[in-house]
Amino acid sequence: MVILLVAGLSVVIGGCDPDGGRADLSGGARFEGLIVEAALYFPGVDHNVVKLRGTYAGGRPFEADFLGYFNATGGSERWGGPISELFEERPGTLVQYFSNGVLSYRPSWGMEWRPVWDLLEKGAVGGGFEDVPTNANDGEVVGPGNQVVSNVSVEGVTVGFRDVYEHLSGKDTFGYPKSAARSDMHPDARLSIDSPPTDVIRQYFQSAVLEGYGDATQAPMFRRLGEELRAQIYPDGEWANLAVFLRTAPLGVGESYPEAYVGHSAVEVQEVREAGGVLVGRVRHPYALSYHPQRHLLYREGDGWYAFFLDGDDGLLAYSRDGTDFSSPEAVTHVPVAPGLSMYEVGGELYLLYTDSSFMRVFLRRAQVSGGEVRMAEPLLVMDRGVSFAAGIPNMAIDPVGRPWVVVRSYESTPTGAVVNIWVTHATDASMREWTQPVRISSDEQASRGGAGTSGSLAFVDEGLVIVFDIDAKIGTDGKVAGYQDDGQYHGEMAGYAGDYRDVENLATANAGQFKGTHDYALISDGKRAHLAYHRPAAEGQMMSYRFWTPDSSWSERLDVGVTGTHATAMTLDSEGNVWVFYGIRAEVKFRVLKNGEPAFGQVRCVTRIPDVRYMGSPWLAAAAATRGRAGVMWMERPGEFWEVRFRTVVLEEQSEDVDCAG
Repeated sequence: MVILLVAGLSVVIGGCDPDGGRADLSGGARFEGLIVEAALYFPGVDHNVVKLRGTYAGGRPFEADFLGYFNATGGSERWGGPISELFEERPGTLVQYFSNGVLSYRPSWGMEWRPVWDLLEKGAVGGGFEDVPTNANDGEVVGPGNQVVSNVSVEGVTVGFRDVYEHLSGKDTFGYPKSAARSDMHPDARLSIDSPPTDVIRQYFQSAVLEGYGDATQAPMFRRLGEELRAQIYPDGEWANLAVFLRTAPLGVGESYPEAYVGHSAVEVQEVREAGGVLVGRVRHPYALSYHPQRHLLYREGDGWYAFFLDGDDGLLAYSRDGTDFSSPEAVTHVPVAPGLSMYEVGGELYLLYTDSSFMRVFLRRAQVSGGEVRMAEPLLVMDRGVSFAAGIPNMAIDPVGRPWVVVRSYESTPTGAVVNIWVTHATDASMREWTQPVRISSDEQASRGGAGTSGSLAFVDEGLVIVFDIDAKIGTDGKVAGYQDDGQYHGEMAGYAGDYRDVENLATANAGQFKGTHDYALISDGKRAHLAYHRPAAEGQMMSYRFWTPDSSWSERLDVGVTGTHATAMTLDSEGNVWVFYGIRAEVKFRVLKNGEPAFGQVRCVTRIPDVRYMGSPWLAAAAATRGRAGVMWMERPGEFWEVRFRTVVLEEQSEDVDCAG
């Protein structure tokens, strides 16, 4: 099934694999007892396409019918011939490469095709669609990019693409078109598989590229994307040394399937075990979980886990029923985006909040979700400041009458540093089509002390509104530290303003004390209190601390949680009123829980210890509470020239075997 999130279209997150094996971990499923039930041998290329049955995950039966799916979706005409045997490319994922594409199977999702062009694309449109050129010729309008699939190209050349597309099941095997049919040398074209571009007429789809050469007597050709993806995933001819890509003998019905093929991922299995947790997705950017005040994970009772994170210019959404196997992440943002994504559940819907890559425009997008099935609404424009870096790192909360409020920060470089201000706006009504003029919250003095690590958050308690933002200590041109002073010395500041939300222009100062870190705080309201976890300076470097705010009493006394490092903050509240705080020191990710009604946090518990070979300098963190005394936490690792978002659940009453994460 095609996987894209668009207005008015019900889709399933994870119905295909957009990462070429990068995000298809299925929680340790092991395939055993594989028997060939049907087989078709291809002489000349000397590979088999088969139907297998067997068990996985300790005896659960499964059936992977690659042969049936191959035949039902166009066979050799669509996919070309096989160029590999069926094999386990990643733990829990069976794949087979064909010259024109790749098919895969996971027990959780069944048979799928991979969006091979999406994997090969080098970022020309960041996973999106060409807006121009458009095709004015007769054809079928398809997909979220409203691209026309036509027999005639933009230039007026007969290419026959529509006939091939419809004959071979259309979007069910091609995916959605990413461009019109046009020459790669068209002045408006942004996609090209050749470098430099050539005059070949091509139409790009998620899972295919059709090519025409201007000869009406010649049928369109498929670009051999399967071979190109094989070369990308196994570079420098590495694939030629793997048994699964070598020519082999025919397989007979009833035979046992070769163990070597399903044991191909043994190295990856060991790597995953060393890493700990479950793979959510592999990304191209270390700021996938940026930033700590934003929310990247949530749990819906009776539904499952949803993770929202950054990959390059895209905001990705991934889903898991039970936290043991996440779907392949899918882009759900409509423009190139900047770090600082956030996700909320409001009235049973997901609200996705993000800013464009220029930090100029802020968007809010609603989604109805159930079991990984997603129906997206059109993006709503929250604000357009008209100037780059004037609306970055947004955060959101819902006021007592149900309107979303959004806080952003503006950043303006100056010859001596920067001016960083915090702004807030809110929707004028439930339609969220109109928003108020942003109100500045920070003072001139605070703005002059702000830096790249400054960002804001907000929370409502009854009719009370509290807005906080972090200002780290700043060394001025005279060598003196300028900042917040509460003990005779200057420090960073956990700045705050609070008051009646109906009088936002007259909020009173409500600072929470010293601060040290980079975006290292989180603010969440349970309706009775606004809970704040934040870093402050300590003899050991940084100390994770906690306070709560109420309209009547302002900030509570501080509770210290534990020594921590930069970019290591997450907090969540469960339905029983327990406060879970996650933090990290070097490669160790820990947590403590303040149980409802207790005066102090409980014992230190270990989430994971990141192996040295996978440690990226800071763990980054995101967390969300589930039900029945459970919470989920995500963190970052770097096992290679890419980064991984990983996940595990932790249990409230479970005793940690190793509180120091030393094992």
